[in-house]
Amino acid sequence: GVIKPAGPVDPQFSILSLQHADGSPLAVLGNFSVHYCGGYQRGLVSADYFGHYAAALQAELTSAKGHPAVVGIMSNGTSGNTGAIRKDGKKYAPFEWIKVSGRLLAAETIKTIETIEHRADISLQVLQSELVLGVRKPDAQRIKWAQGVLANPGVKQDHNWTTVYANETLHLSRYPRQESIILQALRLGDIAIAAAPCEVFAETGLAIKEHSPFPKTFTIELANGYGGYLPSPEQYKLGGYETWPARSSFLEVKAEPKIQQALVNLLKQLK
Repeated sequence: GVIKPAGPVDPQFSILSLQHADGSPLAVLGNFSVHYCGGYQRGLVSADYFGHYAAALQAELTSAKGHPAVVGIMSNGTSGNTGAIRKDGKKYAPFEWIKVSGRLLAAETIKTIETIEHRADISLQVLQSELVLGVRKPDAQRIKWAQGVLANPGVKQDHNWTTVYANETLHLSRYPRQESIILQALRLGDIAIAAAPCEVFAETGLAIKEHSPFPKTFTIELANGYGGYLPSPEQYKLGGYETWPARSSFLEVKAEPKIQQALVNLLKQLK
């Protein structure tokens, strides 16, 4: 059973709104630290609540002033370890809860946009850096274990995912010893955005906000590549599948503090 949460959540919903010169809406970016809602129909692919959020914004905000349709966007916040929006125990048809969640967040966004002071004197500044990190390559003993598992497909394993992670071990054995990732910091007035190519945990996003020199900061994860899950060293001690070596979690154990510090440094340089 569940003992307690493994870490904090970031409940903040961040909004960036752009308007045309005549005051009509041009584009809206929403950023939320919830991975997905879920509730698909088997065999189909979905944009989850991100897609319904964007569609709802476009339907509600597009005006008749001769402009093209409003561009609605939602980005992943630091949601690497934060699952679905709570359903309060209700039953929903496939995709229904996704649609409800997207529309709820869109409605709150539209209310908030009415309170935003839109300014024309804001410029965009961007800083980018590359960070070289180690890869958690399997040792000879683990490779031998994986080969043994895969050589005997008829043998019942202790865990349903044993074969999956045996395969992942061999994939990782072919990875380079180091991985270079792109990090970015963007500034629009008093708003700052950090961007990393990993599935960043909420505690990392909260720490970046705390140490950012800007009054309003949020992080976009899975940006400019894929670096897998980014557990903190403390999360590695707790375990969990996000820490298991695989193509979905392959960076060195100390990658999180290095990435966090590098992003905060970029934000401070922007300031």
